[in-house]
Amino acid sequence: MEKKASSYKLSSSEKAILKNLIDKRYGKITTPVDYESLGTYETGVEADIFTSTGDTISGSTLERLVGLREESRGVRKATLEIISKYLGRHSLDHLISTIANISRNGLKETVWFSYSDIFKKHILIVNYGEDKVLQLKYSIDNKFQIIKSLNGIFRKGDLVIIEQLEIKAELKFSSSLRTVNRIKVNLGAYHSGSMNLVSQILFSARS
Repeated sequence: MEKKASSYKLSSSEKAILKNLIDKRYGKITTPVDYESLGTYETGVEADIFTSTGDTISGSTLERLVGLREESRGVRKATLEIISKYLGRHSLDHLISTIANISRNGLKETVWFSYSDIFKKHILIVNYGEDKVLQLKYSIDNKFQIIKSLNGIFRKGDLVIIEQLEIKAELKFSSSLRTVNRIKVNLGAYHSGSMNLVSQILFSARS
């Protein structure tokens, strides 16, 4: 993705990836009909975005964004920030990172979670590598707080955002935070590496 001043230029493959992400969020494979704009934001993808985020993007802009209409101009940063919010990413950088990861690794199905429905009542236990274990509980804003860590780099109290969690794959966090002397320190993204693949995912009811 090429950045130009306050806009971004997406390649045709990046537009296809973004369309795939929007299709999953919208719940169907979108066609030009889903991007028809009547100016009321009451139908189609533009209505779904408005309902989810409170922000508006016209259907024609969305069509250009996902490659269903020819467009040589770049996409405004503000537009991509709304899309980031709609897709549940915590920032535009997170969305760009997601597109880049899919571009490198292909459109491999990744496990996405409805955090509020699943994890508020359960502790997530992840076994990875030969002897590494993480226990996490849902916090806020799609973040998990680590409540126990064995043989890994993380500490109790660290906050992470899960990017990928599946058996026989790397454990990936798009971001991680640690509080040091009452100051939150950004530890950055984390990939467990090919030698520390996830071996088991468990859920335990909170006491």
